[in-house]
Amino acid sequence: MHKYTNFAIYTKNNIIIISIDFFTIHNFRLKILQKLYFYGNFIKLANPIHPSLYSEMQFNIHNTDSSTLYKLLTGTVIPRPIGWISTIDNNGINNLAPFSFFNVVSEDPPHVMFSTVRTGNKNKDTLNNILENKQFVVNLVTEEVVEKMNATSQSVAADIDEFKLAGVTPIDAIYIRPKRVKESLVHFECEMVHHYFIENHQNGGACIIIGKIITIHIDDSILMENHRINLDKYKPVARLAGSNYSKLGEIFSIKRG
Repeated sequence: MHKYTNFAIYTKNNIIIISIDFFTIHNFRLKILQKLYFYGNFIKLANPIHPSLYSEMQFNIHNTDSSTLYKLLTGTVIPRPIGWISTIDNNGINNLAPFSFFNVVSEDPPHVMFSTVRTGNKNKDTLNNILENKQFVVNLVTEEVVEKMNATSQSVAADIDEFKLAGVTPIDAIYIRPKRVKESLVHFECEMVHHYFIENHQNGGACIIIGKIITIHIDDSILMENHRINLDKYKPVARLAGSNYSKLGEIFSIKRG
């Protein structure tokens, strides 16, 4: 239940009415209902203000737990493309895992980035493999493979081959050792050029990987004239919050001014 505290500042020429909703001990809503200048001191309490007038929730990052921050970020920054990252360790064991903190960051020259969390200060196998050999493949996710992609999101031992676990077909890359997912329609062969460990974390933080794309593979079935992509055939899938995903919805165009 929300506990509302309302008060007013009466000054010589102006009144400032402020309402605070103590939603948690650290997070509160603050709404200045009338923006005026402050010249005086508190005189008396104002009449209660109806909660429907409140419009904003503020979260102090330093006093909010990482679970809450994760829900807020993954619930608002949507939809997110999925980088289905394949790597290989020095013993030749394949690894395959999805990451939705992923995107293209440059086309000149082409680079991608993704971030892998380090819950409990422990690296994921994907990160360990890339730090060992600086190579990875981005396999993009479509409706046809989304269930198989989800199967590779579980935590398993490092000696488990997620290609076999998900029932997808490994095929050779051209210039690097990690395998591509045959069932994916788009692959980027990448070499790591930068990595950065997020500092001042609560539970391990994350590591950001930036990779240079050295080869792009695109299935002929989704290519149109002038190198455009046929979205009706491509059918990409994006990540939302929790266990939710999305397909392409209504598409509209806006010309740049």
